[in-house]
Amino acid sequence: MSRGFVFVAPVLIAAAFVLAPADPAAADDPLEVAHGLGRVIAAETFCGLTYDRSAIEAFVEKRVPATAMGFISDLDTSIWAAQRDFAEAGPSTKAAICAHARRFAKAHGFVR
Repeated sequence: MSRGFVFVAPVLIAAAFVLAPADPAAADDPLEVAHGLGRVIAAETFCGLTYDRSAIEAFVEKRVPATAMGFISDLDTSIWAAQRDFAEAGPSTKAAICAHARRFAKAHGFVR
């Protein structure tokens, strides 16, 4: 298995979790939100984006129950892991990550 696949597969899986259509009546899994959002947040610096913090707060408010105690540590771990992974990304991987991060950020109002 190539090194690129080992790196890209977790990114694609995390993106799928965040982008999967959610039933408005069903709550999102806080762990999945933390993992996907952590990677999108890590992409902010990696991709040269600037996010609107109030939009991120609104996203968390809407998607994460107030009782989800592990959300913050899961988010922190996801950001750390993404930053480590992104440091090893090649140009094509970076292009894919940044394209998706921009689309996700735009769709959720993180970028103006």
